[in-house]
Formats: sequence, C-alpha cells, structure tokens
Amino acid sequence: MNDKPSDIAHGIADELAACGVKLVASLPDNWLTGVIDALDRDQRFVHIPVNREESAIGLCSGAYMGAMGSAALMGASGFMTVIYAITKINYTYEIPLFLMLTLRAYERGEREMAVGPVEAWIAPYRAVRL
Repeated sequence: MNDKPSDIAHGIADELAACGVKLVASLPDNWLTGVIDALDRDQRFVHIPVNREESAIGLCSGAYMGAMGSAALMGASGFMTVIYAITKINYTYEIPLFLMLTLRAYERGEREMAVGPVEAWIAPYRAVRL
C-alpha cells in the first residue's frame, strides 16, 4: 500500500459521501488530522469540531432524527468515555451511529491494550444487536 495520507483521507471522504454522510463531528486527534482536515474543506460535509465526545454522540444522534447521515471521529480512549451516552441515547432509541476510532496501542504492538476495550464493546453489541 503506497497511498499518501492525503489520498487516503480523500478516499475516506468519498466513501462517507457515498454512504449519505452529511454531518461530521470530530474531536482533535493527531492520527485523524488528515481526515478531519479533508472533511472540513469538503463542501459535501458540515464539519462540527467538538470538545467532548458526548457532544459528538448527541450531534450525530440528532442528525439521524433529522434524516441526515452522520459520523463521529475520535480516539479510542474518547470512545470509552461515551459508553453511557451511547446506551442512553442510541441503544434506548435504536439510533444507528457511525464512529471512526483510532487504535493507537495496536500500532505499538500492544494489541491487548488497543483491541481489548473495543472487543469488550463488540460482545454486548452482538448480544443485544444494537
């Protein structure tokens, strides 16, 4: 894979647009900077930078209720702070949510540190078919 980061970011933007995503809420993350910048400059999206992960969940959930596709971009550690918001809003009202997360420890060879929390969420997800 010899793609430049900017090509990958634009490819992600194209795929999100093809899926009907219009609103993107993001938290600053240096691993997602290229994607966030590409989405911010792209006229197909309304990009809303937020300062709390819960705000991204609320914005994306509200966008769904307004028939607008959305995506939230955040680090995996931020994801672990929104479990309550997801269960209270998205699970209770059956609101789908697209999240783009980073798995930093995975790149350092610390798979258990990166994947463990995500796998801990996937098991209940599959059990209740969120």
